[in-house]
Amino acid sequence: MALSAHFAFILNAKILQSAISHIFVSTIIFSMVTKNRLILPILLGIALLLFCLAILPNRQASENLAMVTMLQPDEGVVIPVMQRMISGGATLKQTLAHFIVYEYYYYGLPFFGLGALLMLALRGLGLEGNFALSMLVLRQTVSVLPTLAGLLVLTYIQDQFKTWRSIAIFLFLAIIPATMRNAFWLHPDGLVIFFSAMVLYFLWKDNAQLGKHFYWAAAFCGTLTATKLVGLYFFLAVLLCLALYLSKRQGNWKQAAKAGALFIGLMLLCFLFSNAFLFSEYGRIQYLYTLQGQASWLANGYGVVYPKGLASALPVLEQDYGSAGFVLLALALTLFGIWQQRSRFNSALILAWVLPFSISVIFFTHFKYQYWLPVGLPLYSSFALLLPEKFESSTLKPGMPVVVRIGLILLVLVQSFMFLRTDETIIKNRFGALEGNPAMAFYNESMHRLDRLQGTPQNVYFDYRLYLPTKESWSAATNYDLLDYAYIHENKFTILMLSAQRIADYLSPAAVGVDPQKFIENQRFYGDAKVGKLTGYHLLYSDQTALLFISQEVCLAQFPEELCSQ
Repeated sequence: MALSAHFAFILNAKILQSAISHIFVSTIIFSMVTKNRLILPILLGIALLLFCLAILPNRQASENLAMVTMLQPDEGVVIPVMQRMISGGATLKQTLAHFIVYEYYYYGLPFFGLGALLMLALRGLGLEGNFALSMLVLRQTVSVLPTLAGLLVLTYIQDQFKTWRSIAIFLFLAIIPATMRNAFWLHPDGLVIFFSAMVLYFLWKDNAQLGKHFYWAAAFCGTLTATKLVGLYFFLAVLLCLALYLSKRQGNWKQAAKAGALFIGLMLLCFLFSNAFLFSEYGRIQYLYTLQGQASWLANGYGVVYPKGLASALPVLEQDYGSAGFVLLALALTLFGIWQQRSRFNSALILAWVLPFSISVIFFTHFKYQYWLPVGLPLYSSFALLLPEKFESSTLKPGMPVVVRIGLILLVLVQSFMFLRTDETIIKNRFGALEGNPAMAFYNESMHRLDRLQGTPQNVYFDYRLYLPTKESWSAATNYDLLDYAYIHENKFTILMLSAQRIADYLSPAAVGVDPQKFIENQRFYGDAKVGKLTGYHLLYSDQTALLFISQEVCLAQFPEELCSQ
């Protein structure tokens, strides 16, 4: 059975990777000879196919909340929040209060609300108990679907679905490893991609006229900011629109100031209604408290200081977006687009969105691949400027030498196939997430050694990324902050399951605590854990993945064969 399962996972991963590669190559060749009126149906067909292909990996390793938490701790955090939102109440007012004032404001109501409504729909269909199906629906609807919609919007901005270039750029954006990786978890970044693409679309559509499209951009920007605060970084793009309006209208400052004020007002209004918990004083206080903590964590790190700057960002960029040179090429093409009359405004908007956002996430926070998606994808859509509308000599002449253009196109093709190789690894890892999983192996061995405690009340602490499914009569807790003796003894845990990787990370000579005094206590705890000498606990089992401790009381009462006294 194990061998057949192993071959099945390899086969599924190979089929999916081959399908994506086949789509990438064959649809571009086919689209070169396709009439314009078929471009949109082809794009929608590819998007539908990609959506369906994502079902295969998104079904994997989702049997229960513990499994999801082990593989993606962020998913393990947001699922209980969504479940609480639809827990109901004695009255309609209480039911709505549970839904709106959800008390976890690291992400906004557009994300949590959509997820909770999907869970409610599954409950209505009698499918709430199927946890794997719930995770599949959530990932597909909240992550995959808005991402594909956002890619279509970015593609439209570049080519308006007029030529084969639309298919080429859509496929290119879809195979970027960051796009692929983001499709396989439940996170708000799919919605962020879509909302930010819509802001760009309406600003581009308005063409610095400050008409109705300008205010539609404000509405989407408010919703984007409610989901994640990244919408605030559109300030430079909005200022660009106002400046261009002034240049066209010969200094109509009053109208520009009025439009800017209306944009901010409408954006704020949509922000408030999208995060309706802000109408509650309790919600506002919690939200501000969350923002303060989040700002500190993003700037400094979670317990230990995280590296910031270009040096720490480059490895992530190279893994998920291509080499630094490729990123610079995308930037150069965007600048080239500003030089070209036809693409000037669009390219200027993209640059005004990319620059402040990139400076912030690279130099002032610890860089993660998903942070850069909302600007990285629009920046990479500028590769459309390399592609001619038709394969005729007349379309290759303006703006760029033919040899240079062909050389750059070949470079992009090479990078695309390198992206596909990375995608293959991502897909294989997704299918094989449980194959020989060390956390699962540690759990199985731990449960074997703790078998005599089954059915007796135990208070368990386990580090995230370890596996611990719900057990009758056992209570369990995890903590994303660093541990110390005060926390452990205050909560009177009888069992501790500690990650060896976390211990190594926090005892590293390079580790610097955000709070130096507290970090001394943290390192004292982790230092004792490393050598198996935690005060009040006995080391029952350890391997390369984790360490299993039991309290001295449990050890003396239930494990007489162990040397329990310290």
